[in-house]
Amino acid sequence: MRVIGLGLKCKPMETAPHPHIRPVVAGLMLSMFLVALDGTIVSTAMPTIAGELKGFSLYAWVPSIYLLTQSVSTPIYGKLADLYGRKLILFIGIGLFLLGSVLSGAANSMMLLIIFRAIQGLGAGAVFPTTVTIIGDLFSLEQRARMQGLFSSVWGISSVLGPLVGGTLVDNIGWRWIFYLNIPFGLIAVAMIAIYFKERSVHREHSLDIAGATLLTVSLCAMLLFLIEGGASWPWVSAQSAVLLIVAVAGMGLFFRQELHAPEPVLPLSLFRSRIILVSTVGTFFAGIVIISISFELPLYVQGVLGQDAVHAGIALAPMSIGWPLAASQSGKLAIRYGYRVVSVVGFVLQVIGLALLLTLSVSTSFVFATSLSFLVGVGLGVSTTPMTIAVQSAVAWARRGVATGTSMFMRSFGQVVGLAVMGSIINNVAGSIRTSSATNQTLSMHGHTLPPAVLAHIHAVLLDGIHDAFIAALVGGAIGLVVVAFLPGGSAREHEVREEEEAVPAPRQEAVEA
Repeated sequence: MRVIGLGLKCKPMETAPHPHIRPVVAGLMLSMFLVALDGTIVSTAMPTIAGELKGFSLYAWVPSIYLLTQSVSTPIYGKLADLYGRKLILFIGIGLFLLGSVLSGAANSMMLLIIFRAIQGLGAGAVFPTTVTIIGDLFSLEQRARMQGLFSSVWGISSVLGPLVGGTLVDNIGWRWIFYLNIPFGLIAVAMIAIYFKERSVHREHSLDIAGATLLTVSLCAMLLFLIEGGASWPWVSAQSAVLLIVAVAGMGLFFRQELHAPEPVLPLSLFRSRIILVSTVGTFFAGIVIISISFELPLYVQGVLGQDAVHAGIALAPMSIGWPLAASQSGKLAIRYGYRVVSVVGFVLQVIGLALLLTLSVSTSFVFATSLSFLVGVGLGVSTTPMTIAVQSAVAWARRGVATGTSMFMRSFGQVVGLAVMGSIINNVAGSIRTSSATNQTLSMHGHTLPPAVLAHIHAVLLDGIHDAFIAALVGGAIGLVVVAFLPGGSAREHEVREEEEAVPAPRQEAVEA
């Protein structure tokens, strides 16, 4: 048995000390593929799903609840992975994700779909950060840069296959199969990791911050209700809005107070004493806003304004996630050479340029132009997010790498939740005159050709106004993110790496073994 120890430096993957490191990495990539594929397929299918289930008024809630449960659970899973080991938490996450997939595929109403997507989000909250954490455990700093780029390619592959396969399923078989498609991939991933990845954990005393998790969930739920339904289901200035705003603000205040006193907090505020972690995680938050702006608005633009089908909506998203891994495959290496700050700043500049150009979209814009802007934003995300992930993982030793990674992933998901809530609110309010009309559902379910041209033109114009306003909000988020990452410390990445011997906490060892 050959051990790949945390304190050792592995050779590059093609010359790894043990040949079975490859099946471990393949199983982890497949696990991440689950989450990545789900995002691209569901975003592609959402206009059609909302139309067929007659639930355009709940359109924003399907992705919002998924992101909410994912973001709230991510730091909890990060802590659990440090306490009980990565493998167990990863399997729990995959199990919940597959359960949510089966139930979502069987949903017969938007409300049920929202509930089942919440279960899926609970699973995704474990899969993504735990996978990234294991990679951080198994490889040295230089190899993390390469491996993060490799794992980013999963998003590119899923973005090519997801929209094409998903769009084909939606248009020819039915949208329910976009959820059932997760099952075989999940089972194969579990089998590969169970066989080849072994883990010996060091037992430690632990306590879970249930109060912190509860306060965070209540606060975020209140915020989502306030932003998405305010001004639509009730006036902005109303008792409902006031109560939700008070609950959101008070809940967040109590959450931070709880985190200061909890023995093992959900979100360890002590991590943010490190400048590199503080700036990287805040930058990741704003990157999350940019990510969701493309994933949420571009399919709506393609189907709701240009009148294209689900396949075209998926194709429009694909360039973003192709550009992302292509850029990520190189940005990690560049960050090691030139430092985290320079590379992250360049990435956010590209995002801001792409979002600014998206404001030029109109009812007559060419489909090719819209997709090219998707690619530009994707390149910007790939250039910026990989260095920030490596920075966070390298700023802590093993014993806190799970929670540090979970915190970073939480901030990205939190950014997506906030961004989606704001954009959903904008769409709901701008499209208030049509949101309860069956005409909108017809348009999104590709039955719009039966509507009078004047009605279609009105719907397209109103949706376009909302989409423009949403992209403005995303542009503001991207610009703030650019300012934030400018405060990353300069110098090479090696200068900021924390080595295992610098911390006294004993670390478990991860192994890739021959079955």
